[in-house]
Amino acid sequence: MSRLNAELVKRNLPNAISVFRIFLSVIFAVLLYRDILHDAAYMNGSAAAVGTHIDIFVAAFFLAILLSDLVDGYLARRMNLATATGAVLDIVSDLVYITGAIGVLIYLGCLPIWFAIVLAVGFAQFAITSRMLSRYHSKKTILVFDNIGKSAAVLTMLLPGIFIFRYLLPYITQITEISTIIITAMFCIATVYRIILVLSAKRQNDTKNQANN
Repeated sequence: MSRLNAELVKRNLPNAISVFRIFLSVIFAVLLYRDILHDAAYMNGSAAAVGTHIDIFVAAFFLAILLSDLVDGYLARRMNLATATGAVLDIVSDLVYITGAIGVLIYLGCLPIWFAIVLAVGFAQFAITSRMLSRYHSKKTILVFDNIGKSAAVLTMLLPGIFIFRYLLPYITQITEISTIIITAMFCIATVYRIILVLSAKRQNDTKNQANN
């Protein structure tokens, strides 16, 4: 019985880590909100008056979230436990983190409101094109990834770090502006690329069907 339980735990470990990241993300959003809101000098745009301490709890949760995102995917691949359910759960946990953290930063005026539209459109096109590409995929899959979109998502996940470690970064306004522009450009490129993939996959599928008929 104990061996069965151990096997069950092992099989569900990556998914458990993804679920745990959801709880971490909710707490992190609250801590990030408190940290920046209490920094009155930073909120007023007076960089010279900003303190020099880093909130250890906020930084710890931020690093734990990033580490858990790496670990669950690594374990799923290493232990041959990758599943469609696990992939969806991983995306959901990442979405909770990004929505919470980026939402807090936009609400507090640290990020422009238009960036929320960029992320919403980016996620929508990912979901829609994944559904369309899955029809033509050789393996049964729900989500279809591309390197450009994944890189943009990674940069988005790292974005809150700019504000957590803001005391160590000069020209934070410029860094933030450049980061949001780069991420936006990457999402635009990924959107065009995925549309091309959908059209190409559809054309190949139509050609195949015509040849079979």
